[in-house]
Amino acid sequence: MAGMSLEIEADYEKQWLFPPSLEALLSADHPARMVREFVDQQDLKGLGFRGRKAEEGRPSYSAKLLLKVWLYGYVSGTRSCRGLERACLDQMGMLWLTGMNSPDHTTLWRFWRDNQKPIRKTFKQLLKVALSLNLIGLVLHAVDGTKILSAASDTNGLHRSKLKERLARLEEAIDEILKQTEQASGEEGGECRLPEDLQKREQLRDKIQEQLELLDLEQRDHLNAGDEDARVMRSDTVAEKLSFYERSRNFSSIC
Repeated sequence: MAGMSLEIEADYEKQWLFPPSLEALLSADHPARMVREFVDQQDLKGLGFRGRKAEEGRPSYSAKLLLKVWLYGYVSGTRSCRGLERACLDQMGMLWLTGMNSPDHTTLWRFWRDNQKPIRKTFKQLLKVALSLNLIGLVLHAVDGTKILSAASDTNGLHRSKLKERLARLEEAIDEILKQTEQASGEEGGECRLPEDLQKREQLRDKIQEQLELLDLEQRDHLNAGDEDARVMRSDTVAEKLSFYERSRNFSSIC
């Protein structure tokens, strides 16, 4: 029809005829690829990394997989265990890097706690390799928010020569990043996840509709308590909805 434009909407029922490969999910220039190649070429045992072997039950995550998570987190600006846990669930770079595995924050914290020195060493090596490959942006992103960058920031970035001078203080920057990780582990709250009674689509849809009706009612009462167009609701229904509203507010405050 003339005058109408087509719009793209998400198709949540879309299916692939052929399942995509993991490699196809990430562009060839994504920095996660560098992290993978860097870690895969390391002798972690020789560097002093401690592995955790599970004698029974679920197998342990490998040291290489966990190191990839930490290094990519530092490169992308994520410096806490819970932040990395969330990234392993919903960030494409991390999903690709972990092979769609999702270590939890406790596993990540134990690995960091047991391997701080070798993590520090490999992180420093990664930044030096990145600089040698002229990946200035990756290095700047990794040290963003630390003294090394705030003391060095020019208007639109740093020239390679100036960045080399600032990287003489790389030890200081890495110390600060590791300290931020340790502080975040004790300060960060739990992540916001839907409770069990809202995980089914029909229930979630009904509850949202109830909330929208309640908000609409409150809006009408606020604008004009005597509005003839306001819907009349039974008192028990209003009380029920207000009760749900209070529970929702409590849930939101937790998240």
